Amino acid sequence: MKKILITLLFLVNIISNGSAEESCYDYLEFEWSVNSSKTKATFEVKTTSPKPMYITQIKILTKSGGTMKTITRNSNYGSSANYVMYLGAYGKSSYSTSVSSLNPDLIGGGNSSATMYCSFLKPKPRERQNLNFKKEKSWFKWQYIFLVPLAFVFFGWVLEQFKGSETNKKSKRLRPKQYSNYTTNTENFFEDVWEGRKPLGESFWLYFVLVNFIISFVSAFLMEYFDNKIFLLPLIGSNIWVGVGTWKSSDNYQKKKIQQKQGYGWAYTAKVFIALNFLALLGNVIDIFNA
Repeated sequence: MKKILITLLFLVNIISNGSAEESCYDYLEFEWSVNSSKTKATFEVKTTSPKPMYITQIKILTKSGGTMKTITRNSNYGSSANYVMYLGAYGKSSYSTSVSSLNPDLIGGGNSSATMYCSFLKPKPRERQNLNFKKEKSWFKWQYIFLVPLAFVFFGWVLEQFKGSETNKKSKRLRPKQYSNYTTNTENFFEDVWEGRKPLGESFWLYFVLVNFIISFVSAFLMEYFDNKIFLLPLIGSNIWVGVGTWKSSDNYQKKKIQQKQGYGWAYTAKVFIALNFLALLGNVIDIFNA
């Protein structure tokens, strides 16, 4: 007996839900017309229901019942709205749509008809595509284009250290005092990097490449994860700090090499990478704020 009662209640619930869904048609009244140029169709809708109503779909049909156009949403209610019209209790509304792409011989004049689908229940929002995929253009991905030439620079620098080890030892002993201040470190680490007091190899590979990459990568990750541009501040600050410091270190390196009558191509190479990094950073920051 208990199972029978449960089954009856289940069926009653299904029937009541179905009737509630269909009952909106008993309260729905609408008219539609097409302008003289047969480019726009206008729908005038009224409801005699004490409950709000949603028009979930409108179809424009040929005389034989073929579907010429189906309307399922109205952008005026937002990009996620999954209905065409909303009518309050005992309310009315209107909606216009373009029919300029349809055969004018089949529109209006008794050659076409329209039908509407309604519901008392608000339709579920449309599933929106994740627009965050556009953030794949995040600034740190731009740095990938520098990896190949950066590798060549690294191996070239290592090769130079091996080849010129004896020359470098002699040049250190003969280095004039007037340039000693350029590499004299203080107790302030950040000031030493900023003023270019660190050797070019250390400043470029350790701070500009490694430390700056770690700070920038973490900042960019947090910015995307929390969707907050405040994390751009450490990213920009890190690039400026090590960029300016490595540039000054390149100047100091160049001055020393000139006095020692040696080549200073690595100074220009480092500056090229710094300039490219700043351009990439500027472009990506602009893209982020314009997104």
